[in-house]
Amino acid sequence: MDRNLLYPLQFNAQLHYRLWGGERLKTLLGKASAPSSCGESWEISALEGKNSVVSNGPFKGKKLSELISAHPEAVLGEKSLARFGENFPLLIKFIDAKEPLSVQVHPNNALAQERHNCWGKSEMWYIIDASPEAALTLGFNQSINSSDFQQRCKDSDLASILQEQKVRKGDVVDVPAGLLHAIGGGILLAEIQQASDITYRVYDYDRIDAKKGKARRLHQEKALAAIDFSLKGSLLDYKTEENKAVDLVHNDHFSTKIIHLNGQYSAASDKNDSFEILIGVEGAAQLDYEGVEYEIGLGNCLLLPAALNSYQLKGKGKVLSVKV
Repeated sequence: MDRNLLYPLQFNAQLHYRLWGGERLKTLLGKASAPSSCGESWEISALEGKNSVVSNGPFKGKKLSELISAHPEAVLGEKSLARFGENFPLLIKFIDAKEPLSVQVHPNNALAQERHNCWGKSEMWYIIDASPEAALTLGFNQSINSSDFQQRCKDSDLASILQEQKVRKGDVVDVPAGLLHAIGGGILLAEIQQASDITYRVYDYDRIDAKKGKARRLHQEKALAAIDFSLKGSLLDYKTEENKAVDLVHNDHFSTKIIHLNGQYSAASDKNDSFEILIGVEGAAQLDYEGVEYEIGLGNCLLLPAALNSYQLKGKGKVLSVKV
């Protein structure tokens, strides 16, 4: 295809009520149509039934999966095609947790393929905002095996063995499949994950969903085979450098960097290697591509197709870069 047909793609946010959701997706991230108790904004997705729709340029109104089907190599790149075929391998979200999310675990690729015929769910979080006492649940605070876990669940004593980690703005967390975890109340974050919506809910604080009038379903038996009891989870140790891309989380599914922008940053092009996703997590910035400016400040996301040339960022803020 003509390379000039493609450009940085923006998408309509898919906004979802959650019983633990808050108002910051609207008040801080500018998602004007967010409902009350909005917990998740799905920014870029090609999952069935939750397919992102382009909001800018000549492809406005087109679904992401339609663009990939029409121009697979130009959109995804050779590397992504070789590994994942024409399936878009990532899901990008913003999450606002006014109250804690359930304690949960996600299956790895092997278990998810066996049970659900889909990918597993490894993810990473960038903390955009956090209340002074905000904390995450990341694994266990002592040595635990499957039998211990089952007994704690039976005795309703799971909370006493969970490891809590306080967090603040700018913290980065690697959350591999198999790690028992929960996002605590008072946290707003960006989430980068495999393209999967499989979650095994282990504990939900005995809450009742006001919209449904009942407690949410637990999946403790399914979770047993998914939990890696050796995983603890921790914050990533990193330091930003102005106008440079610094490595964050790298795993078998995606690689991430952070760009601390204070002026200008230029990115070289790896033509047809991989698409790139840019996520604004602080401040205000613009991406200049072939003379056209695109906003990439706090709460904005852009998908840069693999066929695009080099680009330049300018402004003052922080931007996450994601590739596969």
